[in-house]
Amino acid sequence: MDSVLTSLVVIFGTLAGSTLTFVFQRRIARQSERFSQSRQLWNERTAAYSELAASLTEFRRSQNDRWHLEQEDPTSSEFIKAREESYQRRAEATAALCRVRLLCGSS
Repeated sequence: MDSVLTSLVVIFGTLAGSTLTFVFQRRIARQSERFSQSRQLWNERTAAYSELAASLTEFRRSQNDRWHLEQEDPTSSEFIKAREESYQRRAEATAALCRVRLLCGSS
């Protein structure tokens, strides 16, 4: 009878150990996945913020160039090119802003 009881305790201990190992490994895997996802989102947000800042800086520069060229000669071809460039830079800045809103929400 003693050997049967000992065998049952060993079997129960092995099953309990295996179950606990499975539970802990699953929990660690979930935490690791959550951390990986949050890190990836952080990297994407940082890239989007950087892209937005660069786009806005370029847009501001193009607006400044456009204004100065318009003050010199509003009918010059340089002014027309600067105006077209400012429109393009605005579109790029708007696209970068949309990406930030998609990643971060509108709030």
